[in-house]
Amino acid sequence: MNIRFCGFGGQGILVAGRILGEAATAAGRNAMQTESYGSASRGGTSNSDVIISDGEIYELEPQEFDILVALSQQACDKFLATLQPDGILLTDSDLVKFDKPLPEGIKHYSLGATELAHHKFGRDILANIIMIGLLNSIAKIMPDDILETAITSVVPPGTEKVNIEAYRLGKGITGLNYTNY
Repeated sequence: MNIRFCGFGGQGILVAGRILGEAATAAGRNAMQTESYGSASRGGTSNSDVIISDGEIYELEPQEFDILVALSQQACDKFLATLQPDGILLTDSDLVKFDKPLPEGIKHYSLGATELAHHKFGRDILANIIMIGLLNSIAKIMPDDILETAITSVVPPGTEKVNIEAYRLGKGITGLNYTNY
């Protein structure tokens, strides 16, 4: 399974990839996580790619992804073409808009994660963790306890509790149907 998180610097994109990669290895699966960010660490496009496999990983830089989690318009526009035709697209509806239908077969889920993080926790930065919860709810990548352990080991000390709350909030969101817009 190939997953790409993308957005702009300062949204916790690299942290999201690290969490998922660490959780995958803790679950006994093979994982590789890579990251890239623009010349300006805050505000420039960034992405974090995670490959999760039960077997050996030979492809170091996938050309296509099963799942794309996009937290900014610029990043979504840049990386949408890398999503497989039957892939899952998760977007932050506060920051990513579409003016035409998506390619046939893509399952698109949209959630106002930034606004939700701001309203619920007073911290926009938690949108990435909310999206990890939503991602695991939809794709069922691994058990929640393993992801929660990875979250607490990756996030800054003192923020573990609020990050777990954000994950559980995203995980508990129901009623989202996929669209083709």
